[in-house]
Amino acid sequence: MSRRIRGKGSYIRGELVFTTIDTLAPITLPAVANFHCEYSRIKTIFVSTEQLLTLTYGETHLALWPGLEPEIFNTISIECEFLRFGLFASGKYIEQYGVPKSIKDFKDHYFVCHNDQSKSHLRKWEQENIPSSRIALAAGTPSILHEGVLNGIGIGFVDLVVSKRHPSLVDVLAPKKDRWEVPLRLIIHEDVYNSDKIQAFLKMVEMTLNFWPATI
Repeated sequence: MSRRIRGKGSYIRGELVFTTIDTLAPITLPAVANFHCEYSRIKTIFVSTEQLLTLTYGETHLALWPGLEPEIFNTISIECEFLRFGLFASGKYIEQYGVPKSIKDFKDHYFVCHNDQSKSHLRKWEQENIPSSRIALAAGTPSILHEGVLNGIGIGFVDLVVSKRHPSLVDVLAPKKDRWEVPLRLIIHEDVYNSDKIQAFLKMVEMTLNFWPATI
């Protein structure tokens, strides 16, 4: 993904603006920490947002973004990993409503789902399998959906990185390979891709993501 940089930490300096969604913080902040240890003269500005910032006008230097490759002019997109999801319920919810044994039991349960404006590919699966009358909470922000599940409002999708941090969550349905995976892409404007600063950060992200699958 990136070239090896040796002996350049002393003069690489300035700011690096990095964008991703808030739920990816557990896997991206270790890369930021490693980056700071090696290149202490760079200030990393971490922007958590649900909308990809404009790389063309310099709003961000690079982004780690889930989903299909965006159509952004003059950018380089590198598919580097997958964001994996499971269908989870909290202990509080299970105590009150139990666990569905199959999709046929969904009619007797409540769910936390993506709203109609959501661009998540998981929304299609929800529409095909979850009765609309059983949706207790709909939202377009991953953190709100996760909190809805954690607070027992209903069963819903939670990414496996988040689920490992909350042992009270119970996986209620086996994951559907491919359908419950979202590709993660590093997106960089081509004008800054070859800069020492960007290549150094890409190296750290690559090293972090290489260990990520073993943690989930």
